[in-house]
Amino acid sequence: MGYFATDQLYDRLIRQPPGGGEYMYKFCEAIVFIFLGYYAAFSLQMNAIGGIPSESPDAVFLARSLVDYRTLFIVCLVSLYVFFRVIGKQIHTTICISALLAWVMFLEDLLALENAFFVPELALAKVVQFTRPLFILALTYMAIEAQRNKL
Repeated sequence: MGYFATDQLYDRLIRQPPGGGEYMYKFCEAIVFIFLGYYAAFSLQMNAIGGIPSESPDAVFLARSLVDYRTLFIVCLVSLYVFFRVIGKQIHTTICISALLAWVMFLEDLLALENAFFVPELALAKVVQFTRPLFILALTYMAIEAQRNKL
């Protein structure tokens, strides 16, 4: 067995297990895009109702600004990801940065903001709140696979 045959065997057995990594990556990609659709709809709904219900107008302004900036930032990262996928460039750096930022935002919301954005009256807020861990796990899996396979 030459070097080339060993590489093929390694790729077939280790890097792409039966039933595969490619399908799992696409499944995680679908989870990420579905969550991003929910998040975009949630941010539009938050702007339509004027922000979170609060006694302090400063808190409403800050929360609304933070949601708007995050939405803009997420749209830019997703656009960059889709652009790189369409033209065939490597996306592993973009995915890793996105996963890291998703974890930082999650920890920031959990520790510092203490669920300030959770509006129990809104169905979309509940959907975003409860599907966010799935989104983060899917994005983390995509980052690991993209880095491992240099996608």
